[in-house]
Amino acid sequence: MGLFTKLFLTISLIMGLFFSITVTYIIFVQSDLLSKKLNNKIEYNNKLYIKPVTQALYEMNNEMLLITLTALYGDEEITEITLSGINSIISIHLNTKNNNKNLIISKSTLSFNSFDLGELKISYTKNIINEKIKRTKDNILQFSILLYFSLLITILPITYGFIKPIKKLIAVTTEISSGNLDSQIDINRKDEIGLLANKFKLMQTSIKDQQLNLKKQITFRELLMNTVNIPILIKDKKRKIIDCNSSFASFCGKNKSDIIGKNIEYLFGDKNAERINSIDANLLEKGGSNYSTIKLPNAKKELRDIIIYKNTYKDVLNNVEWIVGSYFDITEINKAKEKIENFNIELKKKVYERTVELEESNHELEVSLENLKQTQDKLIESEKMASLGGLVAGIAHELNTPIGIGITGSSHFLELTKDIIEKFENKDMSQNDFKEYTNDSYDLAHLIYLNLKKSNHLIKSFKQISVDQTSEEKRSFELKNYIDEILISINSVLRKRNIKVIVSAKESISLDSYPGAISQIITNLIFNSLHHAYEENEDGFIHITLSKEKKKIRIVYTDDGKGIKKENLSKIFDPFFTTNRNKGGTGLGLNIVYNIIITQLKGHISCDSEEGAGVKFIIDF
Repeated sequence: MGLFTKLFLTISLIMGLFFSITVTYIIFVQSDLLSKKLNNKIEYNNKLYIKPVTQALYEMNNEMLLITLTALYGDEEITEITLSGINSIISIHLNTKNNNKNLIISKSTLSFNSFDLGELKISYTKNIINEKIKRTKDNILQFSILLYFSLLITILPITYGFIKPIKKLIAVTTEISSGNLDSQIDINRKDEIGLLANKFKLMQTSIKDQQLNLKKQITFRELLMNTVNIPILIKDKKRKIIDCNSSFASFCGKNKSDIIGKNIEYLFGDKNAERINSIDANLLEKGGSNYSTIKLPNAKKELRDIIIYKNTYKDVLNNVEWIVGSYFDITEINKAKEKIENFNIELKKKVYERTVELEESNHELEVSLENLKQTQDKLIESEKMASLGGLVAGIAHELNTPIGIGITGSSHFLELTKDIIEKFENKDMSQNDFKEYTNDSYDLAHLIYLNLKKSNHLIKSFKQISVDQTSEEKRSFELKNYIDEILISINSVLRKRNIKVIVSAKESISLDSYPGAISQIITNLIFNSLHHAYEENEDGFIHITLSKEKKKIRIVYTDDGKGIKKENLSKIFDPFFTTNRNKGGTGLGLNIVYNIIITQLKGHISCDSEEGAGVKFIIDF
C-alpha cells in the first residue's frame, strides 16, 4: 500500500469518523430538542387549560367543558382526553384518533378552594416527534454523505500534490542510498516540504563532501601504507588478513591479492603462526597494544629478526574488531649491535692499554708540573725580591745625600773645633773668634741634625715597607699615609724618570688589612707603568685615587701612558704574558697583583684601556 493510499484512507477515515460523530450529535440534539418541545407543550397546555376547565367543572358547565376540551383535542399530538368528575356526575371522553402507542399521559387533579372536583387525563403521542426525528436524520445523513464525498473529491488532488514531492524525495533518497549522489532534487516549494527538500539537498552535499573526504582518507591511507617502507598487516578478529601494504607483500614475496583473505599460516607456516596467533588471541581479549620479537622467513626464505608492534582497533560499539601489526626487520641492527659489542670489547682492551700509558705519562706530567710550579714560585719570589731590590736601591740613593751632607758638615765642624782648640791653647783666641765658632758650630750641628733626621725617617719607612713585603701579617694602618711612604721609598726611581705620582683621598681611610699586599700592588703597578707606559725620557703622570664605599675600599690607578692594545687587554693578568720580554720583562708583575687581590684581599680588579689613551685599573676589596 502506497503512501498516497495510506494518507488518503487515513484522511477518509478521520473525515468519516468526524462526520459520524457530528451527525450523531446533531440527531441527538434534534431529538432532545423535539422531546423538550413536547414536554414544554404539555406544561403549557396544563397551565393554559387546567384553570378554565376547573372553573367550568365547578360551575357544572358541560357545554363549556366540551368546547374547551374539543379545542384542545384539535392538537395532532393529543390522541385522547378524558375528564372524570367526582361522583361521575360529569364525564367527557375524546378518543377518535385510534393511536394508542408511544404515548405520554398527563394527569392533572382539578381542585377548587381545596376541594377535588375531578381528574383530567391527556394522552400525547410520540409518533409525530419520531417521524420528525427520522426526517431530520435522513436529511442530515444525505447532506453529510454528499459533503463527505465532495470533500474527498476536493482533498484527493491536494493529497496527491502533497504526496508527489514526498515521492520525489523518496526516489532521490533511494538513488542516494544506492550510491548515486548526483541525483537532482527538483522541488521548489516554500512550505515545510520545500524546507525538507532543501535540508535533503544540504544532506546530499554533506554526504558527497564526507564521501569525498573518506575517499581521500582511504587513498591517503593506502598511499601512506604503500609509501612507508615498513611491512604493515591488518587482520580482523577472526585473524583473517583484510589488508596489507606493498612492503609486507614484498617481504613475503607474494602479491597483495594473494595475501588478503588468508591466514598467517599461509605466509609463515604452522610453527611461526602458532606463536603469532597466541599473541593475537591474548591481544584480542585484553585490547591495547604489545610487541614481540620473532624470527620469520622472508621472500628468499632467509630467517630474519623481526619486531612486531601490534595495536587493536575498536568499532563504534567499542568492540575490538581489528589488529594492525607493523613488522620491523632488525636483522642488520642486531648484526651491527654484535659488531659494536665486539668493537667495545676491543676498545675496552685498547682503552685499558692506553690508560696505563696515560697514567705513566700523567705521572711524568705531574712531576713536570710540580717542577714548573716550584719554578713559578721562585720566579714570583724573585719578582718580589726584585721589587724589594728596587726599594733598597731607591732608599740607598735617598740616604746618600743626607748622609753625605752629614759627613761633610761633621768634618767641617771637626776642623773648626780643632782650630778653636789651637787658638785657645796658644792663648790666641779672641772673643770674636769664639763667637764666630759658636755660630758656625750651631749651623753645622743643625744641618747634621736635619740630615740625620731625614735619614732616620727614610730608614724607618724602608724598614716598615720591607718588613710588610716579606710578611703576610695583618695590621691596622692609614691607607693614604702608607702609600705616601711607599712612594718615598721609590722616589729616586720616579725622579730619574720624571714621573709624577699624586695620591688623593676625600677622607682618611683606616683599615685592618695586609699592608705588604698593598705595597706589592702599588709598586708593581708603578713599575708596570714605568716599563710599559712611557719611553725612557718621557714625562708622565700617575694618579692614585682612594675612596671608601659602604664596606668596600676602592683604589683607582690611572696613568697617561701609551695604553694597551685591544687584543692584549684580556691577557694582561695571565702569568708570563709580557710585551717587553726583550727588555727583561717576566710577565709576572700584573699576575702577582691579580693573585694578591683575588686570593689574599678577596677583592676584584678590572682594567680599562685604549691604545694611546693610558690605562685605568679599578681595585675593590
